[in-house]
Amino acid sequence: MGWFDDSKAGLGKLFSSSPQDAKDHRVRIAVPPGNKSVFGGSMSGGGIDFSKGLWEGLTGGGGDTSGGSANDASEILAPIRRTRGVLFPYTPTMNIQHTVEYMDYDLTHTNYQFSGFSKSRPPMIDISGIFTAQSDAEAKYMLGAIHFLRTVSKMHFGESSATPGKPPPVLRFYAYGDLMFKNVPVIIRSFSHELPNEVDYVDVEIPYSGGKKAGGGNDSGVFKTKVPSIMSVYVGLSIQHRPSDVRTKWNYNNFRKGTLVKNEGFV
Repeated sequence: MGWFDDSKAGLGKLFSSSPQDAKDHRVRIAVPPGNKSVFGGSMSGGGIDFSKGLWEGLTGGGGDTSGGSANDASEILAPIRRTRGVLFPYTPTMNIQHTVEYMDYDLTHTNYQFSGFSKSRPPMIDISGIFTAQSDAEAKYMLGAIHFLRTVSKMHFGESSATPGKPPPVLRFYAYGDLMFKNVPVIIRSFSHELPNEVDYVDVEIPYSGGKKAGGGNDSGVFKTKVPSIMSVYVGLSIQHRPSDVRTKWNYNNFRKGTLVKNEGFV
């Protein structure tokens, strides 16, 4: 048994009914509740829908896919659905960079220059973590995490898309509780992963259906893939609050007291 317990009891102990109240304080890039263009379907049962083995909505047009159409299913992302997004299984290294910008006033005949405040920028969050494939469940989770990051960094596009031009979703970032990162809205700026040559590779087989063949018609079968037994993943995040939230909710005094950090995801 690896870190990822694929049983209902094991997963149920990790998560409560709401992501904001999650008891698991590990680093997690999550999909907001109600985002049907990514999840689709009902998310009942303590916030984790164990009745569905598929993650609907990722190959379709991006609308409400709560009907769970087979053509809108992604078995690759089934493990990621169960944790509502990518959960880093081991404590990652994170670099948080806050930026404050000042404008320089170029005065003549002085030994010292003076600066005027211009703006503060929300921090950039760089994450470096490790995934392992010591069991079939871990290998599928590793592959699902990579496919998830690929998917949520793409816009809706193509002649067959119902919502062409729809941008990648704004996700939620959690790490280490109330005063670190809690329900912080983020977008993925970059991600990369290694495929090292000094480790063993293990086979992963994932069934699929509802796809389209190159020459037309439906396609189904089994994806056959190899993944490394250990792999490093790097993700770069930017904080993306709604302009209306910045205007109406942000208050210096509330930020100083920490309530905005806990309740609104401002950092």
